[in-house]
Formats: sequence, structure tokens, C-alpha cells
Amino acid sequence: KTEKTEKVNNSIQEEAEEMETTKDVITKQLAEMNTKLSNVMTKDDGSLRTIIKEVFQQMKDAFLASVNKRIEILEGRLFERHQDNENLNKTVNSLNKTVTNLNGTIDGLKTQVTGKQKEIDDQKAENKRLTEQVATLTLNTEAKMNELEQYSRKTILESVV
Repeated sequence: KTEKTEKVNNSIQEEAEEMETTKDVITKQLAEMNTKLSNVMTKDDGSLRTIIKEVFQQMKDAFLASVNKRIEILEGRLFERHQDNENLNKTVNSLNKTVTNLNGTIDGLKTQVTGKQKEIDDQKAENKRLTEQVATLTLNTEAKMNELEQYSRKTILESVV
């Protein structure tokens, strides 16, 4: 029993020494951390403030870079739309000139059609007048032919009698 007890006691003592060593190491590390933190947290120390400013400046720069890129894209699109509008305005002006020219041509053609229609109406009137004259002459001719025929018969009858 004594050997076992002695082994257990030795084991416990070794573990206690290891724990003491670990405790000393942890204590030293905590003391170092405390020193560093106390340096950072003092009012006169501006390192934390500087770090925060640098972080915010980097965030601001990253955000502004994104915004600037988006602005450049939008400006490019705006410029393209402006060019498209100018091209469309030129096309509209060209088409307006074409329409104006076509309207002038149409007006000229209307004048020509009106003149031709007057000629057609005059020709129709002349045709009607000539048709009536032909009809009158035909009637006169038939009447004269009839008279001639009757005169001829009368003359033939008188010469036979």
C-alpha cells in the first residue's frame, strides 16, 4: 500500500507542479496582454483612434470606388443615349425635309391632275357637241336623202306619165 500511495502522491505532486508552471505561464501572458491593452486604452494613446480612422478610410475608399465606377457606367450610358437622340433628331429632320419635298411634288401633281381633268372635261364637252352635230347632220342627211328619193320618184312618175 505504501508504494501505491507513494506513487499516487508523486503523481499528484507532479501534476501540481505542472499546474503551477502552467499557471505561471498564463499569468505572464495575461500580464502582457493587460499591459498591451492598457497602452491601447489610454486617452493619450491615439493608436486605436488611428486604426479606426484607417479602417473607415479604407471602407470609404472602397465604397467610393464602387460608386465612382457606377457613376462612370451611368455617364457612359447617358452619353450613348445623347448620341442616339442626336442621330434620331438628324433622321427626323431628314424625314421632315423629305416629307416637305414630297408634299411639294404632290401639290405639283395635283395641279397637273386638275389641268388634265379640265382637258378631259373640255374633250368630253367637245365630244358631246360633235356627237350632237353628227346626229343633227345624220338627221339632215336622211331627210335630204328622203326628199331626194321622193323627188326622184316624182320625176320618174312624171316622165312616165
